[in-house]
Amino acid sequence: MGECQVLPHLFWDMTMAELDFVWYGYRHKEEQEWLRVRWQTTLLINIQLPKGKKITPEELLKLDCDSRNFVKQRVMSNEELQEVLKKYNNVKPIG
Repeated sequence: MGECQVLPHLFWDMTMAELDFVWYGYRHKEEQEWLRVRWQTTLLINIQLPKGKKITPEELLKLDCDSRNFVKQRVMSNEELQEVLKKYNNVKPIG
């Protein structure tokens, strides 16, 4: 309610899915603010450091969203693609 800026009468009428969306939005906003502060601080530090000693924002401050937001993309092999396409060969158009 308070942190997410939801009025009490709206809070009690919300479903769990709506509360989850509100919480996700609040958490995303907080993460973006932390990322911005970390980036700004890194810039301010790097202008004071010699050329070869620059640091990255991740070296300055590790955040839990760094690992949580990184999802390694897996590319489907050609055999896997053909297997998926076989499943849709029998699908007939509607109409």
